Amino acid sequence: EIPTFDEKEIPVELAALDGMMHNLAKCCSPLPGEDIIGIVSKGKGIVVHRYNCHNLEDVEEDRKMPIHWQGSENKTYSAAIEVECLDRVGVSRDILNKIADEKINVRDLRVVARTNKGTAVIKIVVEVTDLYDLRKIMSSITNVGDVLNVYRSGENKRSNLSFNKKDDKKKNKKSETN
Repeated sequence: EIPTFDEKEIPVELAALDGMMHNLAKCCSPLPGEDIIGIVSKGKGIVVHRYNCHNLEDVEEDRKMPIHWQGSENKTYSAAIEVECLDRVGVSRDILNKIADEKINVRDLRVVARTNKGTAVIKIVVEVTDLYDLRKIMSSITNVGDVLNVYRSGENKRSNLSFNKKDDKKKNKKSETN
C-alpha cells in the first residue's frame, strides 16, 4: 500500500524502500549526500529524484514522498559529468588518468568535437559511492591542462558542482588589481 501524503510527514530512509518497487531517476541521477524526494508513479513504484530536479516542477504535491539516504559504503551509483576542453591529442587520456588515480570506474565516455571552436565536450559516466566522490573527481579533472569547465550533466553549467577555470582566472586577475 502506498502511503497518502499525510502519512509522509516523516522522511523514509531509502533502505526502507527495499520491499517496495523503486528506482533512481535517470534525469538527475541522485547520489548519497544529496537531498532527495520520492515520486509515487504508476507502474514504476517510487522514483527517487534529486530535490532540485527540473522534472519535479509539474509534479502534484500529493505524489511527493520525503525520503533520505541510508548509507551503504559498498554500493556505487552512476553519475554523468561533462568536461569542456580544448580539442587536442591526449586530452581524453589525461582526464581518464585523473579518474583512474582516484580509483573511480568509468562506465561510458563520448567525445563531441566542436571543430569550429577548437574545443570538445567529453561526456563521462562514472561510478561513485556518493556526492563527495563526484565532487572530488570533478575538482581533480579541472587540474588537467586545457580543461575549461567541468559540470554535472543535466545541470546548469553554473551550478555549485561546476568547476570553471575561466572564472577562477578572472577572480585572480581582479584580486591582483585590487
